[in-house]
Amino acid sequence: MNIAQQISEEEMQEGMSIKELLHILKVRLLWIIIAFVLVVSAAIGYLQYVTPMYESEVTMLVESLQNSSSFESLMLGQTTSKISTEVELALSRTNIETALTKLDLAQYTDVEGRSYVDRNVRGDVSKRTTVTTVKDTNIVRITVTDQNPQFARDFANALVESYNELLGTISRTSKTIQKEFIQSQLPINERQLQEAADALGAFREESNYIQLSDKSKLLSEKIAYFQLRREPLALQLREAELEIENYQETLASYAIQTPSFEELMRDVDIESLLVAYKENSRELIMYEAIQEGIPQNSDRLFVLRSAISQNTKKLLDRITLLVAPRGLSSDGYVMIAAQEMAKAYHQKIVTSAQVEILSQIEDTYTEELSQLPTLERQLLDLQRDVEVYETLRIRLMELLEEVKIAEASVAGNVTSIDPAEMRVNSEGEPVPVSPNKMLILAVSVLLGGALGVLLALMIEMLDVTIKDEAILRKLSGPNRPMLGWIPLMNFDKSLEIPSLVVYNDPLSFESERYKLIANNISFVTLNGHQRLFSITSPGMGEGKSSVAANIATSMAMNGLRVLLIDGDLRLPQLETFFNLKKSAKGLVDVVTTEISVEEVIVQPLANVSTLHLLPPGFSPPLPSAIFNSVEYVQMIGHLMTVYDYILIDTPPLVFASELMSIAKHVDGIAINIRAGVTTKGGLRELLDNLELADVNVLGIIFNGVIESKMGGHYSNGRYYSYQGSGYAKRYYSARYNTTEGEAKKAAQSTKVRNGYRANFLKDLKRREKSRNTGTRNAILPFMEKREPFENEDTKKSTLNPLASKAFREKEKKQDNPMDILAAIEHDPRAKGKSEE
Repeated sequence: MNIAQQISEEEMQEGMSIKELLHILKVRLLWIIIAFVLVVSAAIGYLQYVTPMYESEVTMLVESLQNSSSFESLMLGQTTSKISTEVELALSRTNIETALTKLDLAQYTDVEGRSYVDRNVRGDVSKRTTVTTVKDTNIVRITVTDQNPQFARDFANALVESYNELLGTISRTSKTIQKEFIQSQLPINERQLQEAADALGAFREESNYIQLSDKSKLLSEKIAYFQLRREPLALQLREAELEIENYQETLASYAIQTPSFEELMRDVDIESLLVAYKENSRELIMYEAIQEGIPQNSDRLFVLRSAISQNTKKLLDRITLLVAPRGLSSDGYVMIAAQEMAKAYHQKIVTSAQVEILSQIEDTYTEELSQLPTLERQLLDLQRDVEVYETLRIRLMELLEEVKIAEASVAGNVTSIDPAEMRVNSEGEPVPVSPNKMLILAVSVLLGGALGVLLALMIEMLDVTIKDEAILRKLSGPNRPMLGWIPLMNFDKSLEIPSLVVYNDPLSFESERYKLIANNISFVTLNGHQRLFSITSPGMGEGKSSVAANIATSMAMNGLRVLLIDGDLRLPQLETFFNLKKSAKGLVDVVTTEISVEEVIVQPLANVSTLHLLPPGFSPPLPSAIFNSVEYVQMIGHLMTVYDYILIDTPPLVFASELMSIAKHVDGIAINIRAGVTTKGGLRELLDNLELADVNVLGIIFNGVIESKMGGHYSNGRYYSYQGSGYAKRYYSARYNTTEGEAKKAAQSTKVRNGYRANFLKDLKRREKSRNTGTRNAILPFMEKREPFENEDTKKSTLNPLASKAFREKEKKQDNPMDILAAIEHDPRAKGKSEE
């Protein structure tokens, strides 16, 4: 299992602790504040510009138009309290326009002072008006919302008034139609009754037949019963036909075409529902005709009535769907007319089915009665006719009186319970229902905080760089030592070597951080008898050259003999770092030509004689071949006898594969990580490759840390705070007996900036600008003719203590110089050679 897999499993198992979450929120606090301020500002801006809306509500009691409005309900005493039809009428265009005509619109204005007479100013009031009902009651509430509180109140009351008039007109019209229909049927009934009575009298005079058998009486009574039930249905059928004609004319005036009765009867769904309805109705009528011996709460009667009720409802729903206008008019009155016509169609279909069933049953009894003697049968027929017409006449007279009374008593179907009033506060000022300032502000505060936290976590998830030491420890593994961290610095450009902090200001806090890392490396390598190591980083521009130079300088200033090798043959940086002029020859020349290493080693600092630098020389076409050559290995072996420590500044793995060739010959490698620049994936890739090559990793150097942003780190469940700047200030103040301001200035020899990325880009720009522009001449410490340097303490000229003989004799020159790189590739002693 590789390191990346181990890290991933560890992250999944550990997850994120509350302390780590709080640390992330602290680091991303600026984003949280920005999101919070934006959301709250948007809410405040919305409250400043939104128009306040006022609301008025009126409560009323509505009576159903269906109460005693149909002939069926009048004959059978059935009533209904459903008011869905009436609720639809409340917001009809007719009702709203009537309510507006009752108001003096000139007295109402909007917030800009424009009159409500203009339709564009008042807008579509129907969209700001809602109608609600209280469940299982006839109580209806109309709510009007408007920017003018007086208009909302007055319009709500006007709606109730116009609504009452509209329902009253519809109700009176219905009662008038019923009265006229009953009045037209009374003369017909009287004529039929007179004819039946005359026929019975004439029969008795002529036949002198009086006595009837019991069976004849029973059959006659049953036939009379079915006739009596059929006659009101016939009247109801005619009433339904009249209503259908009336509603067809109404809808035709709106250019709406509706299906005919024959088209409805051809519908497959209606046919199947009607068949089931007839079967259940026939059985129920037979049970009702028997009456005696059958309890009214019989289970069978309940099942039949339930089935008939369901069939009736399904029929009405299907008819309503077929009759309803599609996409033509959304006016409430048109919709109500279509619904009423659907009910009339339903009444006609159901009534026709009942008449058909009663006629079939009556025919059955009539056929049985026809088997009796002729005189007896004739007498029964005549008596039955007289009985039916008399009963029907009595009921018609009663209904006529009831309808007349109902028509005269119609004053309105709507009763106002609670008139609309303006909502005012204790000072009498109208209170708007929207916007709810406190609610909006409270929601904006919560939403701003939540979005800020979410934004902070999202930015943290999307950030692929390493900024936190806790994340770095997770990625590097629990057993990987941290050699130390280095703060983010800005340098004084007036200095000769700005980035060499340990040389420019050896007592500063930043210098102490470099010295600590140098001591840690010395401790690790000394215990393991390791003196050759390299410093690398996952990517370019992450400060590994600066770290290597400062560590090497720190060791040399402690009296150790240190050689710093620039192993980045592609983009060498060490000479630029020390502000040296580029050397003509270097490492590549030693390996590929006859010159000795003493000829190319330079001393970058005149005052630090134990620090030497081996420049790269010319750029080879195949850098990895240099480090795989036997000459390179022999050179390193000789230099180990001369120096206490050798540091190799290596190129990053992502851009140069020769890192692995260098790593094979070192005792250990230190990884430099730059906060906010090094990516998590880059570190994982580097660790995976070092793991595969079995390279000893000395530890991790965390470079470019911003103390103000980091604030510390979490390790093993504990919080550690970085107080370097404060320590430096107190140290300087006590050491030099300076004022607090002078001590602060001295402690801030390297000033911290506020951005990882800004600092990184500025460093790249500075290094690119200073590349190949060194102004200092390097000292050649091993040359026979070398210039002495003055010792600051003795002020005497001394010789370089590292002077020695050439580590190898120059080979004799050949007439035809061989291609050194080709020789390295074919040399069987060369390391790193691919297997044949």
